[in-house]
Amino acid sequence: MAAPGNYCYEDGQLKFFKSNDSAAVYASKNKDIFVSATISKNGFPGIRSSTFALFKVSYYSINRYYKSGSIIVDKNGNVVDSMDGDQSGYTIYTCDEITKFCVKVSVKPGNYLGYGENGILGIIHCNANNECIFIYPDRGVKYLNSGSDRNLYPLIECTLNEGCYVTEGNPGYYLTSSSKTLIFCKSFITCYEINPMEHYYFNADCTEENNTIIKCVEAGNVISCFLEDALNGYYLTNEPDKLVHCRIGNRCKEIRVHNGIFRGALKGEVSIKRRSEFEKDLQFEIRNSLNKEHSKTKNESLEVNDNSENIIYTFKNKELKEESKIFNTRDTNDVYDIIRCVEGKCAALTISELAAVPICEFSNNKCYITLEYSMTKKATSSIEAGDFCTNSDHSILYFATDTIVVKPNIISGKTATYVCATSAANCLEANDSYHDKYYAEKSSIYTLDIDCIIQIYETAYIFLNNKENRIVRNRDIDEYNNSNVELYRCKERILKYDVNNKLYSFVYDKDIICIFKDNKCTPNADMKKNEFCITYKGELVLAQSSIKNRETGECYLSEGINSYIYGYGFSQHLYHMNQFTAQMVDQTGYYIINMFTNNTIERITYLSKNINLVMYACTHSSCHIYEPHEDTYYYDSQAKTIYRYKDGDYSLPSTSGYAYISVDPTQTYIYKFAKAESDEIKIQAMANDGYYYTIDKEMYYCNLGEDHNCSPIDETGYYITNTGATYYCIHDSEELEATECTKQFCINGQYYYIEETYYRCDSHSNFVPMKSRYCSYDENVVINFPLALIEELPGNVKQAVKDISRHNNSTAVSYHRGKNYLKSISGIFTNCTYNVEESTSMFDLVCINNYVDVDKETDEVKICSIEQLGYVECIENEENPEKCNISSDSKSIIPSIVMIIFFILISVIIIFNL
Repeated sequence: MAAPGNYCYEDGQLKFFKSNDSAAVYASKNKDIFVSATISKNGFPGIRSSTFALFKVSYYSINRYYKSGSIIVDKNGNVVDSMDGDQSGYTIYTCDEITKFCVKVSVKPGNYLGYGENGILGIIHCNANNECIFIYPDRGVKYLNSGSDRNLYPLIECTLNEGCYVTEGNPGYYLTSSSKTLIFCKSFITCYEINPMEHYYFNADCTEENNTIIKCVEAGNVISCFLEDALNGYYLTNEPDKLVHCRIGNRCKEIRVHNGIFRGALKGEVSIKRRSEFEKDLQFEIRNSLNKEHSKTKNESLEVNDNSENIIYTFKNKELKEESKIFNTRDTNDVYDIIRCVEGKCAALTISELAAVPICEFSNNKCYITLEYSMTKKATSSIEAGDFCTNSDHSILYFATDTIVVKPNIISGKTATYVCATSAANCLEANDSYHDKYYAEKSSIYTLDIDCIIQIYETAYIFLNNKENRIVRNRDIDEYNNSNVELYRCKERILKYDVNNKLYSFVYDKDIICIFKDNKCTPNADMKKNEFCITYKGELVLAQSSIKNRETGECYLSEGINSYIYGYGFSQHLYHMNQFTAQMVDQTGYYIINMFTNNTIERITYLSKNINLVMYACTHSSCHIYEPHEDTYYYDSQAKTIYRYKDGDYSLPSTSGYAYISVDPTQTYIYKFAKAESDEIKIQAMANDGYYYTIDKEMYYCNLGEDHNCSPIDETGYYITNTGATYYCIHDSEELEATECTKQFCINGQYYYIEETYYRCDSHSNFVPMKSRYCSYDENVVINFPLALIEELPGNVKQAVKDISRHNNSTAVSYHRGKNYLKSISGIFTNCTYNVEESTSMFDLVCINNYVDVDKETDEVKICSIEQLGYVECIENEENPEKCNISSDSKSIIPSIVMIIFFILISVIIIFNL
């Protein structure tokens, strides 16, 4: 009975058996077939343990298949470009060429990196009906990755030069293959699709050199999204309190705002886009007029209707004429929008509102309202401190620090209009030179930046130095007693922002006031379900438990606006807090917090002694205190590093490599990572099936099958890792001592035969699979057969070893002076040929180490020398007459053509897996 993995050549066909009870399968000359099978140890060349594998059966060869990506295989073993909803006739395999393993994938809606019928790499897309199809991806867009590595690389990207590959996301939005859909990435690893509305969206792909923004427009109830070049200024987005700020030469960025005035990036839409809003502004006056007309008689409906049209026309004409006085001297295409944000709700000014914005002339921090603007109906004759005006096209904002009046009209050397006097400086141009300055005007505090005037809204007591326009924050009490410093009280309710509904609401019906001191707080009422209270200064305090009225409990409070901490409330939510705000953590992962600072730990903190740490494990917004397991690294996505917990202490990795890492509460596995000088860690890849030696000198075996688990080895022996390194590990069966592994060395440049596969030893003593560039036809090479790593020598080598022992009283084993070199039987081979299509190599055997032969032409005795890469003169050993030694001054004896024909040449065929 044939076993899985057996093969034979019968009736002119190369046949393969995939199970005990199935007929053999074979391929035609024109089409390969793919079959999977669970193969027992040594059941197929190269398989060292019981393994599930995928095979490519062609007319001329049978190979294990593990080209990275997915393929759809039908019941006949054909790779196809599509499959219908009946999954019984199809299987999707996902493979990894590094680990040489494939797994079956359950069909779920999504996108998978894979190959089609013609072998081209693209995307396999599956819909909700379990129907899958291979597609050629569009360039310049992203796809959500539904593969097994989606938790590390949530996106698939395809470029003209690099092809398709999986990648991390950047916070923001991406175009997809559908103009009606966008991908939103909340973080580097959390991405999902959204149905956009008619708005602008921050393009996560934008760069300083290619600064673009996503624009989504609606036409016929259909949304269409595309890229357009970003302009200087601010864009409204789909979230009422979020704007995108762009500057040419700089990458756009998202900001959240509460109150402020912002220069829009768009222009030329004043008389077009806002027309409908302008008409809404007229409705109240129109309805009033209609009601007056209608009150004259109830029986003159026709006349009223006719009159209503006249009224609408009259109002429109009247208002447009007034606004045209503003815009008629400049092209409306040169006028920028202005965005106003009030209580976290932002909107562009309507055409009527925009027409009322004062126009100023500016010079040396002194502003005047222009005469042209002052003659319009809605014009103002003065601007108070704390208000603003703009230049003629609204591209520059001016903040009033004192009263701004109309520019004097000089006629014949005399002022023709009455104006009141102003100070020498009464305004500032909004730019980034004032971003760290604060101005108290009209019971509010403002700060300026490029293209914006922002009102400070945080609940707080603020000490402001009005001469230097800075907030006092230091510990010098003299700073607070400075005559130029005044105390301002900015008081508000505790608000909650609902991201899904994009609405603000009050957290509690009535806020609780509390006193905070030494990380404890005392509320003036029972907190019950209230996690938060506010101090008399307006600071936001988070309670660790429900504290009763006038009692004291553990609480969190940040030291300042720019100082952020983590706080854990009794609702099992973790918050990222500053002095006046708290954002709920809603990202799956670990958060390792220094209990002294209530912040993520850093290298400098770790080196300090006697620090107390606490770990929070969060699944979305649900968090709990987590007791770490020994010998496990934990990834902190906020600190972007990993920490190992062992013997009650945390430690950082000292180098890059492989480690047993829990990236979040749902995933613990062997991962490859890279460590930067700053200790920042980048998780690069999840391990696949096979052995891995970690940075902590531990050997693990990983199985991506049903167990999907990595565990330490439990037997003494030799192990070859997936990176090509060989270790000898000693395991204490009683587990009293730690397993010790020692790396075994190979000889650089020589070849090694291990379980019917040939490798080349590199400079780091790692085994590299045979490649065409290593193969030279006329070169003699050394091939070693490590005794510890092979169970059965090839027949010709085995026979030669017996002959050496019998005829030369010697051995074919090569010995090296250094320690921990693999003990091997060595031989000289030549005439290497490599078949690129089949990844097949062939060698001709010259001789095995210490093999003695007689030259048929000269009758000279010759012996095989590894150092001389062939036969050399052999001299008799005086102490052992039955043994022949290599002459110390011997030179290589190059075998003649007659000798080569005389020898029985052995062809060793290496079948490499695709």
